[in-house]
Amino acid sequence: MKTLLPILLLVIPFLCLAEERLTPQGALTGFPLCAISSSYGQRCKVFSDKEKAAFTPSQIEEITDIEIDTDTDTLNITTEDWMYSFSINNTGANQVTLMFTDDAKFVTYFTSTEFDIRWDENQKNWFILGEETDYIGGSAENKDNEGKYISYSKPIPFYQKN
Repeated sequence: MKTLLPILLLVIPFLCLAEERLTPQGALTGFPLCAISSSYGQRCKVFSDKEKAAFTPSQIEEITDIEIDTDTDTLNITTEDWMYSFSINNTGANQVTLMFTDDAKFVTYFTSTEFDIRWDENQKNWFILGEETDYIGGSAENKDNEGKYISYSKPIPFYQKN
């Protein structure tokens, strides 16, 4: 028992620091697609604020395929006209970068944006803190936003069913 006590004293603090991990399934059902700039934004304009906050990639219209790869932490959603990709990189305890690719199949529209996401232990939810658009194709007017980190004044929460 005397040898077990020092081991327990070393292990117990680490057990209390549970690390949250964002998964592709979590992105499918929780990523706030209507709260960010994307090709889907035009459809989101008709939604109420409550509907926008609750809209996730799982609700995209006309989905033809969903691929989830848990080995690489990626989610790919295909519709007749678009391909959306979410690549998750759990960078540390309760922090994530998520690369969102928004790619049109038949027109010249392509964006690649990395989101800075953190887990809030008090609220038991993921929040998007900011974004950096790595590439914008098909729209010269938005090129000046490439490579600039934009911090959100109010972090955007992931959707959670109550």
